[in-house]
Amino acid sequence: MTSSRKRRRSQGEGSVFKRNDGRWVGQIDLGWTDGKRNRKTVYGATEKEALGKLAELREAQRKGQNLTAKPRKFAEWLDEWVEMKRRQGTRPLTLRGYRQLIKDHIKPALGRKQLDKLTPPPRCPSAR
Repeated sequence: MTSSRKRRRSQGEGSVFKRNDGRWVGQIDLGWTDGKRNRKTVYGATEKEALGKLAELREAQRKGQNLTAKPRKFAEWLDEWVEMKRRQGTRPLTLRGYRQLIKDHIKPALGRKQLDKLTPPPRCPSAR
């Protein structure tokens, strides 16, 4: 195959192309909902990186994961957590303390972050 001919990808394999800014884009088609096409897009610095991320998406889709779901915010998860603690029988004074701590400290700092984007802080080399 010469360099002027490009290989077509198989049905359902997705598409990969290079943007004008130099980044590579991988897209996979997730079907149609309410007459609108759903696609999931990943980016990579190289074509190989974009293809790898695209393969991960295809594998997740094959396993039945919902790729069209919107990522939840940390604040939403915290509200669900407090409700779960209430149903488990946590004492009212403890729940009030949890709610106050979440409202005053955690939500202002982390509430708008996407839950799947949160990671633990890097470990300090001197800490043991």
